Amino acid sequence: MNQEINEIIDIIENFHENYQAETIEDFPVNFSNDTLLLIKEFKNNATNENASDLKKVYEDFMLEILKFDSVLKEHQSFAFSTIKSFEALVANDEIENLEPVYTHYSFTEVEEIIEQMFDEIKNIKESQDELKEELVYILEDYLFHIEYLEDNMQYNYFIYDELQDIEDEEKLEKAIVTLREEKKILHDKFEQKLKSKK
Repeated sequence: MNQEINEIIDIIENFHENYQAETIEDFPVNFSNDTLLLIKEFKNNATNENASDLKKVYEDFMLEILKFDSVLKEHQSFAFSTIKSFEALVANDEIENLEPVYTHYSFTEVEEIIEQMFDEIKNIKESQDELKEELVYILEDYLFHIEYLEDNMQYNYFIYDELQDIEDEEKLEKAIVTLREEKKILHDKFEQKLKSKK
């Protein structure tokens, strides 16, 4: 087998390690997008001189993927079962035109939820611990989006509401820096507020 096919095999193994059943249920959009990208990678390498080696790897991959066909159907209108054989993939022209699923994220909306949760913690005594735990999770996710803005936009197909109308690359870079600074300060304030509630 040549180097390219070995690299694809490594990527597939990594994919299967990262996407166990529970992870697929928790992150169905990521699973759908990564599946699509891998299938496109197979399609791009279909003319490879060692395509016969690739065929077996692809068909084994599809056997595993199609166990979660219902998840894929929720996020793509394409029927992945139509390309379960390597020959069907090679003959298919539609797969190249499929786009990943983009996920919208709004810092402002999340901030409103956080503030609302702080109000609930203040007013509802019975479920304070559960609310605090949920708030910890939301703040971790919020921080993740602050720290990985560019990566999430480029590789994880996130569209940030606060940045989506900026088309100029230079303005976008400046807006990202400003947004990150503002949201990091706000995150730290939320964290401090949560610590004071414990």
